[in-house]
Amino acid sequence: MTLPTALPPAPTGTDVTAGLLARLAEVGPPALSPDGASVCALIDRGGRREVRWHGPSGPPEGRALATNVLDVQPRWLPDGRLAWLAAGPSGEAVLTLAGPPGGPHTEHRLPFPTGELGQLHPTATACLLLRRAAGRGRVVSVDQHTGACREISGDDLDVRDLAAAPDGGVVVVAHLAHQADQADQAGPALLRLLPGGPELLSAEARAPGSRERLLDLSADGRRVLYGHDDGDGRCSLWWHDLATGEGRPVPDVGPGTVLAARWCGDDVLVQAFHRVRGVLRQVPPPNRTGARAGGARELVETGCAYPGFDVAPESGTIAFRAQRPTAPPELWSLSLDRPTARRVSRTHPPLRTERLGRVAEIHWPGARDGRRVDGLLIRPSDAPPDLALPTVVLLHGGPHHHWHHGWHGSWSDWGQLLAARGFAVLCPNVRGSTGRDWAYTHAVRGDLAELPLADTLAGVDQLVAAGLADPARLGVGGWSYGAYLAGWALTRTNRFRAAAIGAGIYDMAALVRSPRLGPAWRGFFPGADLSDDAPYDAVSPLHRAVGASTATLLVHGTEDSKVEVGHSRRMHRALSAAGATTRLVELAGEGHTIQDEESRLRLLSEVEEWFTTHL
Repeated sequence: MTLPTALPPAPTGTDVTAGLLARLAEVGPPALSPDGASVCALIDRGGRREVRWHGPSGPPEGRALATNVLDVQPRWLPDGRLAWLAAGPSGEAVLTLAGPPGGPHTEHRLPFPTGELGQLHPTATACLLLRRAAGRGRVVSVDQHTGACREISGDDLDVRDLAAAPDGGVVVVAHLAHQADQADQAGPALLRLLPGGPELLSAEARAPGSRERLLDLSADGRRVLYGHDDGDGRCSLWWHDLATGEGRPVPDVGPGTVLAARWCGDDVLVQAFHRVRGVLRQVPPPNRTGARAGGARELVETGCAYPGFDVAPESGTIAFRAQRPTAPPELWSLSLDRPTARRVSRTHPPLRTERLGRVAEIHWPGARDGRRVDGLLIRPSDAPPDLALPTVVLLHGGPHHHWHHGWHGSWSDWGQLLAARGFAVLCPNVRGSTGRDWAYTHAVRGDLAELPLADTLAGVDQLVAAGLADPARLGVGGWSYGAYLAGWALTRTNRFRAAAIGAGIYDMAALVRSPRLGPAWRGFFPGADLSDDAPYDAVSPLHRAVGASTATLLVHGTEDSKVEVGHSRRMHRALSAAGATTRLVELAGEGHTIQDEESRLRLLSEVEEWFTTHL
């Protein structure tokens, strides 16, 4: 089922501009009340976060319950109260337990700085927090009545993920503390936390990534969903019965990459991504063979690239984030016995949909082996269908991520912004992208640059051959890994006249030795020795910049702790030495994710002006 299209655009809407996208709010994952009647979510407006409530008696735009809140998803308690975390006046974290809007609430000041807290999971009597301090993840139990805190995970665990049931049952994905410094070699385990110490459930759990939410404990506390490490970088969704100790894969989840999974009674609900589309599916009970003919049932397309849904099992209600090519993400809900999606939130201003770029799904044969490569083509709404346009290739981050058939407008996704300025935009899901099988996603191990670039250029060739792209006016851009691949492109070919690249990796040897991302990125270089720069320099744009002629804009946050700003500074010097037109923009105080509205506006305006000037 697709989202309803019977939401007419406002008679006078807003055009897509750099200013609009800089101010566009980010809608966090929904938290659904136990009765399925109310939905809450974090709304981030340029780093200013609020908890916004949407309920049957509230206004259409919802109601703000709190501001200055932490970037931690709010959660409902089993008794119908809502919990969230905020910043106190002295930088300490504050846990708030609130009844209905306008009703009484309780605040507990916690003895932890705000930057240490990452997850919140209420039970009937306590609120469990995932706290990271001194290099180790810890589970802290906060008494709902007194605010007293105690650590329940012990000294031997480095907890990476957490799930809890209303009765107080707790499961975690954790490394043993003595293995924490070897997390890239020693896989984590699935454990149940018991008063006498942790109980091992599986030694083959998968450490959670930033783009997946697979750990869940059923409402009755008897069954666990988790990501199973199948070896060699493979992962599958498994379930574990706590009473019998039985564990096995969840069957028939459908094609693509599973982004999130939750129990809903005996069924499993999964949010998956396949090729360029996001979808919610209902999977039959994993312990009952043939429970429903045909396996997984598709409920609704979400259009989203990130996980974001919640379940109220007793009512069979689901809340989820969804978007369309003509509308940014909003909150929606549906009932399993009446799967007609209903829009819950009204976060964004109405847009002039007739002025938005048209998004089309396309595909082409990969350059080396002819394997299908999927992508999206965004063209201005008023462009003749057979006109060759100046075309910008946007490359996604990751590499294990993807472009989705949905809204393309944010500080890091310039699709609609460039379409509004007359450009066509190609968004390719080249080798390394998720949404396909293991071989496709992991084809970049040992071939991080050349193979995905060849897939990209094959897509450009198809557009040029079809008369849709002007071969003399091609541009390329991206953020993070997307900037790395774009940076590699401008050192390998002179086909691109302009490039705009942000927070990019240009010195691979420096990255693989960095403490933050190094362990994960070493996996892309099987057999390489950290003491030898040669295999890393061979795929570093910094060391191939001689001869580059593409006019290149580089953007980087000065406080980026993932990819330090020195990457862009060194690349800027190398391109200048090569004689290329280049400009470096440093965004003061920003990290890998750009938060401040003024910084976002500057970034988007620079990108817009650069491509307009040089293409």
